Amino acid sequence: MRLFFSIFLLLVALPVLAQDEVVIKIKLLTMSGTPHVGQVITLTDTSSGKQFVQTTDATGNTRFDVPANAVYKMTTPLYSREKIIASGNVPGRTINREISFDADMRQQEQKMAMPESDKQAIQLFVKTLPDTTFYRASESKLLKPDMQWVILEIELRGIDDLPLANEAVTFTGRNSKKSFSGKTNAQGKITMRLPKCDFYTVNFKYHPNYHTQEVSCLKSLSEGSLTIQYVGTAEYLRRKKEEEIRVAQQKLREERERKQQEAEARRMGMSPEEAEKDRIYSGIKNPDEFEDPVIMTVLERNRAWKNKLIVCDVTGSMNGYLTQVLAWTEKHKQDDPNRQFVLFNDRQPAKELGRTNNWLYLNSKNIDTLVRRSLRWHHEGGGGPYEENNIEALVMAQKIAQQPFTEVVLIADNTSPVVDMQFLPELVKLGKPIHIILCGTRYRKSAEPDYLAIARATKGSVHTIESDIGNLGYMQDNADVIIFGQKYRIIKGEFYEVK
Repeated sequence: MRLFFSIFLLLVALPVLAQDEVVIKIKLLTMSGTPHVGQVITLTDTSSGKQFVQTTDATGNTRFDVPANAVYKMTTPLYSREKIIASGNVPGRTINREISFDADMRQQEQKMAMPESDKQAIQLFVKTLPDTTFYRASESKLLKPDMQWVILEIELRGIDDLPLANEAVTFTGRNSKKSFSGKTNAQGKITMRLPKCDFYTVNFKYHPNYHTQEVSCLKSLSEGSLTIQYVGTAEYLRRKKEEEIRVAQQKLREERERKQQEAEARRMGMSPEEAEKDRIYSGIKNPDEFEDPVIMTVLERNRAWKNKLIVCDVTGSMNGYLTQVLAWTEKHKQDDPNRQFVLFNDRQPAKELGRTNNWLYLNSKNIDTLVRRSLRWHHEGGGGPYEENNIEALVMAQKIAQQPFTEVVLIADNTSPVVDMQFLPELVKLGKPIHIILCGTRYRKSAEPDYLAIARATKGSVHTIESDIGNLGYMQDNADVIIFGQKYRIIKGEFYEVK
């Protein structure tokens, strides 16, 4: 009996479709490839509970025209499992899923369950294996299944959906601790023999614990296939190098701007600090004259946000944006009197949450006090790493806030990555959606993927001067989102630019 461990998700353009809809096409086949005809398929919106029902035609196909920005649970009577399908926020797309199973799938699973004595025999057998077993793609045809082993054909595809050739991959048993490794061939495939009755973590050099795959206990000769989408080691290193070059160029630009501002201050007979204070008060008096008014625009567009806890990056690159925060605060001091602030700088990287003291809490109603204290905190920062401790600031802000808050707003430097993403689970535990305003987009016309990941993990939102992007938290892997006209694909919780 052949067991297929994966289904395939492809996104293709659709010529004509309602503006706010996507098409989900589902095809049901038997394991021999014949269609399941007349089978009822139900898609249930996991948020609203609304159901969409279709019946497979003579070719086993169905088509659902459903709203975008939703997550659907797919069920059909003969299939013993549930599948989750995310529609994404890109209207006009088609999501194709092909699922193979036999009509007696439920009965087969019960009939083929392995007795406990056989499971124990496999456990004893696995202990005799070396710590790591290596497979060559050229030897795949020599591998045969038996009652203790399953044959698994692994196909790796990049974010562009092309085969990942010569990619090293390792499967490690959660229970046995035994590993099985190999490199894919030119078609991105490698076949391995894996002991049954274990859960395996799929590991890559720079992405350990990337995927978990169950190999069940069935008393049969079992073969299966598994398709994994992965950025690929070569592409990962290429993008990492590209990011290093971008950051280096950004540092040079900021240094040039700093020297220009110092020269301008000297020309006016002022110190850099005095000139900056003068610029801030000028911005407060003229809140509609900012060169890049992203904060003013987003906060005006989202006036429904009340009792805000504003967490603001005040590092060197955020000079003008701190001015906007203060200008908006003074302009709307009557509208949202209970707003409070946590400012953070980059004096040192966070190795443990709450230890850096990189943040300052403010809730004064007096604009002069806010200007004086925020400027002092801004000048006490600098000289630290280019990446920012955004997660630590967001966690600590919610812990030290001195009055109730409804919304958490992060004023983020889009030109800088986040250095403490390892603490993201701690932020998620606090349960507050994070609204992220991206600053510096005139220098970087793409969204920093770390901020997209934070918004998605916290079920928050991302905001640019042009638009508000919500529902990221309900998008599943392989879904696409468009920001600044650029498409991003979600793979294992990370956002990758794709063409």
